[in-house]
Amino acid sequence: MRNMSFFLDIEQLLQKIEGTVSLALEGEVTYHYQSDIIHRSASLIKMPILTTALFQAEQDILDLNETVSCSVLSKVKGSGVIASFREEAVLIAHDLLTLMITVSDNDATNWAIKKIGMVPIQQTIKDLGLTNTALNRYMLQDPEEAGGDNFTTARDMVKLLHYMDTSPLQDLFYRPLLEQQFREKLPGALEYETRVKVANKTGGLQGVVHDTARFQAGGRVIYAALLCSNIQDEPYTNYIQSQIGKRIAQYLIS
Repeated sequence: MRNMSFFLDIEQLLQKIEGTVSLALEGEVTYHYQSDIIHRSASLIKMPILTTALFQAEQDILDLNETVSCSVLSKVKGSGVIASFREEAVLIAHDLLTLMITVSDNDATNWAIKKIGMVPIQQTIKDLGLTNTALNRYMLQDPEEAGGDNFTTARDMVKLLHYMDTSPLQDLFYRPLLEQQFREKLPGALEYETRVKVANKTGGLQGVVHDTARFQAGGRVIYAALLCSNIQDEPYTNYIQSQIGKRIAQYLIS
């Protein structure tokens, strides 16, 4: 009965979003709403990039302490802070991966794709069974020029969150998600809720409003991926996402 009430609340909120909407929940509760619809991934693709980087670090292919001069980083538009750094500034690989997640830095992401290699990232996506996820281009590269766009599904994103939560690399993966600076979507109504920890990664383009998150309260966990495309009213969609996140948190602590 409790689950049915929860599902009804969630579905009523989803139906308030005008656009193409997908939701996947796993963990303490399982719920799927159009979770296999393929969406442009926006910055959600940065999570399998991070995963591949950590795999390579574990295999001593990538040195997380390698220094990188900002002068060698491409400067593209969009989210991030590196474009404002002095060219003389020096970061380490671990810093770049952190910025890729916490502020969704596109320059850090493009460095990571080039350093790790697009083929190894695509192989990680395949190995983890993310069957409808694809990396085909750099951040802000024209999809036609690249030969394709980046795509994913709500189901694939939840699968990745769950997999990495049981991995020896769990802490390295989830630490930057816990330090996420963009918290207006799924965690947006939980600023003062101390009983629930939310580790999330957002994704956004024009008409695209995505968030994927791990909600944790004590030993209870729900993995969530809410992907919204063809959106006209992005602020309202952010609000509805925050209300869905609030309802997930209430379920965990009730």
